[in-house]
Amino acid sequence: MSYKIMAKARLINILLVAVIALFTLLLCVKGAAGKPIYFQTEKSTVVGGPFESSNNTSRYALTESLAERGTVFFNTDEAKFASPDLVRHNGKFFSIFMPGISYIGVPFYLIGKYFGLQQLFTYFSVTLFGFLNLFLIARIASKLGANLYASLLAGFLFLFGTNALSYSLFYTQHITGVSFLLIALLAALGKRTLLKNVIFGVFAGASILLDIPNLIFMLPIGIYLLSHYIKREKNESNIRLSFNMKFMTVLFGLIPFLVIFAWYNLQTTGSPLQLGQSLGQTNYFKTEVATPGKPLPEKKANAEESTAPTHALPFMPREQITGFYVLLTSDERSWIFYSPIVWLGALGFFHLYRRRRDIGVANTIVSVALLNILVYSMFADPWGGWAFGPRYLIPAAAMLCIGLGVAVHAYGKRIWFLIPFALATLYSIGINVLGALTTGAVPPKPEAEHLLSHIPYTYLYNIQLAQDGKISSLFYHLFFTNISGLTYIIFISAILSVTVGLLYQLAVAPKKKGSTHEG
Repeated sequence: MSYKIMAKARLINILLVAVIALFTLLLCVKGAAGKPIYFQTEKSTVVGGPFESSNNTSRYALTESLAERGTVFFNTDEAKFASPDLVRHNGKFFSIFMPGISYIGVPFYLIGKYFGLQQLFTYFSVTLFGFLNLFLIARIASKLGANLYASLLAGFLFLFGTNALSYSLFYTQHITGVSFLLIALLAALGKRTLLKNVIFGVFAGASILLDIPNLIFMLPIGIYLLSHYIKREKNESNIRLSFNMKFMTVLFGLIPFLVIFAWYNLQTTGSPLQLGQSLGQTNYFKTEVATPGKPLPEKKANAEESTAPTHALPFMPREQITGFYVLLTSDERSWIFYSPIVWLGALGFFHLYRRRRDIGVANTIVSVALLNILVYSMFADPWGGWAFGPRYLIPAAAMLCIGLGVAVHAYGKRIWFLIPFALATLYSIGINVLGALTTGAVPPKPEAEHLLSHIPYTYLYNIQLAQDGKISSLFYHLFFTNISGLTYIIFISAILSVTVGLLYQLAVAPKKKGSTHEG
């Protein structure tokens, strides 16, 4: 009877965490009351709005084109809207990004169209993946030994203590890419089945349609999975390796997405293996650089003279020192300044290595994080353009937050862990709620220093917007305009911080006699 009561209590607590998380996400959804911003009929690119960045507009334009006309090519209005993240090839315009997010958004767009809320429903497809990531991280952390509440805490802090919060409100690939990565990791864990192999193949293949680097981040998981199908037998004279062909069932999930990948490239570039990114951005529509919120100007009269695409090698090892600085230590984008809570996750992996538990899984997760950092430290633009925090490192943040759950479980009762955890949590939640409720378009330092009108290249810009009452939340504009924007930010941060505190108390509470560990 006692066990049943405890099970019900755990279920109720899980549901409460889910309700709080979803409710908070809705409080942060971008928009404003009244037309045109609320219904997005004019696709306003106002600062703080859902269309403030071409990362979003180019993907949304593709969703609109697919839903309205069944084509991957843009008409003139969509092309202007998507610019400058636009490719022009053989006289046709299409998005420079891979189409995965846009495909996923089509059914949401069509449902939203019924209510006249295409943008809200389309963007909600990404928000749902952000919500899902909370529980995926919790599940993996529990498999590594963290108790239920430490695991939930890890997922909760990833969603609300990192810039995953801001990007759960935008129409970009980061959050969905993390979901696919985590699902693939879960499929690779535990007892092997043919179904789990197919699931891994499905999400590995689908992740390529979101963004090409996702395939690189999948490699450690694929190697870990492959290791289960290679047997090493040693005798007196030699070592024999044998391979179980059941691993090849991964291809049943992978191949269909490779076919879609090839088909999309064939439609857009004319070659199944050539990416739109390799053609470069077109300057057919001349736009002002680094001015989010400014309407796009009309096409130049002599447009053919401005159609030459730009070419650049995206990954350059010579830029790696700068990339490491920007992503790991600078006040421009690094975790130290935007979400220091993730660094405590390293203690979780230290605990696993010290106890020699789940070493293979720990190595896999750490490898994903390190690959993520390594790849984007070589990227020509480690700032991620006009962005909030290190948006390229959101997958690595998810990996470290898995370790955070283990760390809370192992060290949560110790004062040397509690104090930095509390301080890092309050800071990380405050900064990321601030970003989510103002703008995700903070200029990189090289551009900010040359702007005619000064804009800070750190979250000081977000603070300025909040002080000026420029809050991007739809629910704020609908129901809470009687309070200041800063009060609204503090209110949401307080809800999240109290929830973290309660989860922490439950995570470190002594077990009752007769209870068993659950994950």
